[in-house]
Amino acid sequence: FGEEGEKSFKFLVMRNSGSDYGKSHFRDAFMTTLVKDWDLEVQDFRPSHVYINGTYWGIYNIREKVNRYFIEAHSDGIDRDSIDFLEHYLVRKQGSRRHYQELLDFLDRYDLNLQANFDHVATYMETDNFMEHQIAQIYFDNRDAGGNIKYWRPAEPGGRWRWILYDTDWGYGLHDAKAYRSNSLTFHTNPNGPHWPNPPWSTYLLRKLLQNENFRHRFVNRFADHLNTSLSEKRATALLDSFYFLYRQEIPRHLKRWRLSEKTWESQVDIMREFAGKRPEYIRDELMDVMNVGPVREISLNCNGGGKILVNDYLEVTHFQGKYFANHPVQIRAVPAYGYRFVGWEHDANADRELTVDLKKDRNYRFRARFEPFQHPLQDQVMINEVCPKSKKTDDWIEIYNRSEHAVALQGWVLTDQRNEFVFPAVELLPNDYLIVCKDATKFRETFPEAYNVIGGLGFGLNKRQEILGLYAEGGAAVDSFAYTLPPLDSAFTLSLLLPELDNADVENWELRTGLGSPNRANPYLIETNVRLAQSQWMQIGLAAGVFVLSLLLLYLRNRGVF
Repeated sequence: FGEEGEKSFKFLVMRNSGSDYGKSHFRDAFMTTLVKDWDLEVQDFRPSHVYINGTYWGIYNIREKVNRYFIEAHSDGIDRDSIDFLEHYLVRKQGSRRHYQELLDFLDRYDLNLQANFDHVATYMETDNFMEHQIAQIYFDNRDAGGNIKYWRPAEPGGRWRWILYDTDWGYGLHDAKAYRSNSLTFHTNPNGPHWPNPPWSTYLLRKLLQNENFRHRFVNRFADHLNTSLSEKRATALLDSFYFLYRQEIPRHLKRWRLSEKTWESQVDIMREFAGKRPEYIRDELMDVMNVGPVREISLNCNGGGKILVNDYLEVTHFQGKYFANHPVQIRAVPAYGYRFVGWEHDANADRELTVDLKKDRNYRFRARFEPFQHPLQDQVMINEVCPKSKKTDDWIEIYNRSEHAVALQGWVLTDQRNEFVFPAVELLPNDYLIVCKDATKFRETFPEAYNVIGGLGFGLNKRQEILGLYAEGGAAVDSFAYTLPPLDSAFTLSLLLPELDNADVENWELRTGLGSPNRANPYLIETNVRLAQSQWMQIGLAAGVFVLSLLLLYLRNRGVF
């Protein structure tokens, strides 16, 4: 499946396009590719010619089989034999259904209007993953979504449920050329849907979560984020055209093999093209009708270079034109690049770099972030020194090192993975000292009871395969950054800077080590280097002492007339 795809497989599926057979022949592959960069597990795809005993059998789409091996391949560090895996309504594929039943029992008993109750639900399931899954199904107008539900979690303390997007063939106008007009939001939140295709149990979770005001706000803004970018008319049409041309040269042979109509194939692609072009506006109308989001407002964002703008803690943009809703404020945050600092918004130089944009008024909303080159006095002095993105014993953590000669007050500083931020509390980092920032301080100290400078509350995890981390002083000036790309690794590991005086922006100056790491102390390579240096120095001292003693002996022997 290309350079970034998996390289070995226990199972593969040769798919004849399912319900889309004889129509576009790529509906499901197109839709899952459209949302491949979301927080979702989707099957990889590649078309192929199939021959059976030398006889041409047509075009089949190679897909990964959705099973425990698929989950292991798409989830860093997850053991396929240590998961709970369900489908439909509590049908057990592997593991146990007990944890999910506990979630349903809690939802039955408690009102999610209370944020504490919603927060408890979020310990059972990844609410953003579920939200993305539902947004995709609603946009696709997938009328078979109630029959194709698979969800899983790591069978361990803290393991949360995630949903897999698959078999979306009934979407994108399969049975209705005007499906782009469908009110899918009502369909997917119907409390009294028929046994098929949307039984009440299949819409229950979304209905319950939408009771919570904060989730409802994030749902609306995330839907708008996607309609402005990954689901925009321009992007969906361009991707559809790429699929069309991928198949266009070979499809006549396939159609002839199975006595199918080329006219039907072309007309189905045209139906999908119309869906791609018209669906976003109908979805916006649907949100206004069903969820009282208010009228559409347009926002324009851009930068003068030297940074970017983060929208709703999700979209990273430099030049952006988007549509949002009057009743749902939009969050924007200026993020300077390394070597720059934020100096203000063009409309208000004194405004904070993070703004909540109220869209109640019917006017143009334009924001331009200004950055300027800037080298912070502590640049290359306060730095990211060690990173642990995978450890069941400690959870994720990052070590900060102060190689300057002065204590540094970190209150108001920000540690970021470019989408999420951790703001430092009142904490001071002494010269030549280390500070650990971790997700769970209690869990961390159980593993490292000798650790002396630890703060918890890191609200985001670290990606095991690819990550960009940044450290910013109060006011947004960049102090340090570090990025890495790694192969899949099964055991616990850390990344540590070889020597504190090296450039930590250069990945060649980092070392990957299995194990739990060396928090609150010098990295292993530095210790080993110092040991080797000390050994070398002692060897030189020993050699010099030996030469001195030998010289005295020779002088003594000479004076005695021995030679």
